[in-house]
Amino acid sequence: MIRLIFLLTVFLYACGHKSENADLVVHNGKIFSCNPGFETYQAMAIIDGKIVDVGPEREILNKYAAIKYIDLAKSNVYPVFPNEENPEQVYCKLINGAFDGFEMTAKDALLECTSFAALDFGIDSSGTLEVGKSANFFISDSDLSSDQSSCSFRINETYINGKIKN
Repeated sequence: MIRLIFLLTVFLYACGHKSENADLVVHNGKIFSCNPGFETYQAMAIIDGKIVDVGPEREILNKYAAIKYIDLAKSNVYPVFPNEENPEQVYCKLINGAFDGFEMTAKDALLECTSFAALDFGIDSSGTLEVGKSANFFISDSDLSSDQSSCSFRINETYINGKIKN
C-alpha cells in the first residue's frame, strides 16, 4: 500500500511538473506572428528577451514555469520595432494609403509594418513573433488584421526584449 501511494505521488508530481523555466509567458489571446504564413498562436514563452516557444495556450502553460505571466484576456499581440515610437500612426497611414498612394488591406498593412519592414532594413531579429526572434511586441484590444479595424485603436502595453517599455 505504501508503495502504491509513493508511485501515485511520483506520478502526480511528474504530471504537474513543468519541464522548462521562462522569464515571461504570454497567453490567453491571439498572437499575430506576421510571418509569411501569417500564423497566429495562443501563447508564447520568452527567455532573455527572445521568443523560445509559441503554440497552443495549454501546451505552453504546461511546459513552462515563468517568473511572470501575462494573461491577455483575449487581447491581441503584434510585433513592433524597438525604436518605433507610434506604431498606431504608421499602421493608420498605411491603411489610408498615405505612403504608396494606394490603399492596402489591413493584413497587408500589418505585414508592411512588421515582417516586410524588417526585410527592407535587413533586421533579422525583429519584425515577426517567432522562435529565435526578439520579444518586441505590443498588446491591443483591436484586431488589426481585420479590414473593419479603425485607426482609433489603442495600444495597452509595449514590450521590448520581453520587458515592458515605459
